Amino acid sequence: MRDIRIMAALCRGIVRLSPVFQIRPGLSRGYSAGPSYQYILVERKGKNENVGFIQLNRPKALNALCDGLMTEINQALDSFEGDQQIGAIVITGSEKAFAAGADIKEMQNRTFQECYGGSFLSHWNRVSTVKKPVIAAVNGFALGGGCELAMMCDIIYAGEKAQFGQPEILLGTIPVIQTYNMEKVYIRKLEKSTSTHIGKFLFSESRSQLKCNGIQNSK
Repeated sequence: MRDIRIMAALCRGIVRLSPVFQIRPGLSRGYSAGPSYQYILVERKGKNENVGFIQLNRPKALNALCDGLMTEINQALDSFEGDQQIGAIVITGSEKAFAAGADIKEMQNRTFQECYGGSFLSHWNRVSTVKKPVIAAVNGFALGGGCELAMMCDIIYAGEKAQFGQPEILLGTIPVIQTYNMEKVYIRKLEKSTSTHIGKFLFSESRSQLKCNGIQNSK
């Protein structure tokens, strides 16, 4: 019961903390304890600065998930998990896009074997292994890998303009990231959270439809 109350309080706080949901100024400061970042913005937020905040920051690419961005997310997660003052972590994007999927431009010159036969996806499940609560604050597009990144978080908090989708199915392929990590992700979520999301592979779902389907936790 205590964990549920903590999660509920964190969700209510996201509205104030996230730029996706029109935050109030003055509740954050830069997080300088870790490395410098190119693709994400990292801060400590909240009155007591006890919420780790990761904002995807590739606006021209609609926050497409390139290798560099995923590496930086993992570095930030490691920093926050090792910080005893941090009680929870929020991952968000912009009002236009949480993340529009994997970076196709980065993948187009790779062979099938390079993409799926090696360790290309091995670092994508880091979000699901973090011991602290991880919340996805989503507005705009969360497509393909972006949708899967959100589903790997413990809670999805969706804005009015949030659109979730798995467009891979229109190309005759599968949502590779979740398929690759399915066992690790969902067994870990069962161990960690009372609010587990069993992913339903979708093309395009609105916020209200996701809530009915049990994937989105709150609006």
